[in-house]
Amino acid sequence: MLDLSKEYNINIATVNKAINVLVDEGLIYKKRGIGMFVKKAPLRL
Repeated sequence: MLDLSKEYNINIATVNKAINVLVDEGLIYKKRGIGMFVKKAPLRL
């Protein structure tokens, strides 16, 4: 997350909040010590 903060010149707290919003919305998930991943879209029938 520090990389994103530096790349976009924004506060790390802003990055953390944005990541948490994406997790809350079910778009990404975090694995402690491994990283963050985009969730697969559900299959539509």
